[in-house]
Amino acid sequence: MTSLVLHLRGPMQAWGGDSRFNTRSTERFPTKSALVGLLAAAHGRPRGSDVSDLVVLSMVTRVDQAGQMMRDYHTVGGGYPKGGRIKVAGGGERPEAQATLVSERYYLADAAFTVMLSGDAETVASSGAALEHPRWAPALGRRSCPPAEPFILGVIDHDPVSYLRDVLPVVRDVTMGQGRSVTFIVDDPEGQTRGVREVPHKALNNWSSYGERRVRRWTEELEEERFVIDPLALVSQEVGV
Repeated sequence: MTSLVLHLRGPMQAWGGDSRFNTRSTERFPTKSALVGLLAAAHGRPRGSDVSDLVVLSMVTRVDQAGQMMRDYHTVGGGYPKGGRIKVAGGGERPEAQATLVSERYYLADAAFTVMLSGDAETVASSGAALEHPRWAPALGRRSCPPAEPFILGVIDHDPVSYLRDVLPVVRDVTMGQGRSVTFIVDDPEGQTRGVREVPHKALNNWSSYGERRVRRWTEELEEERFVIDPLALVSQEVGV
């Protein structure tokens, strides 16, 4: 099975699942729609483009570091001169007199995940190449959340679960009380539904065109030698785009 291996780490990440209006939440681990969007952006596909070739890629996630939930109190406007207007999503405007726009935005701080996207060899290889030279910069859910290095670990032919469980190191300092229990989330048509609409049917458009994702999720305790502190240890594996 051909897979693209990504390490998603950064100061902040935001994986929206049911974000609406003034509250922008985040899931505890990357969503399928966010990863499809990341690949589509790298390919240079605008919103509304057909992404059916990317949607069918299966996704396996390893939670290397769960991170901490963080809330940002966010405002727009309030300092405009009299008669000023505030631009809003959708391209419209509203008078400044209609009050400051307030929203709460949630992030994961200091989290890390390793994700493998598997499927057709040509689609996987072209997506890896696109990420090496992206049309639009990749982000960890929101544009304000760039990924840290190493980000693209390569394209490999290996069973995703056994590779993440038995081969690729886990970046975590277990001596600092973080423990050796590691969670895996795997796409599974027979698995449990997450109750979150995160799978685009064909295009990255609006929430009405998204379906629920079924996954199998479990936690294992790995041997201590499977853990490393330095993220650069990940690139020592024999992988490469």
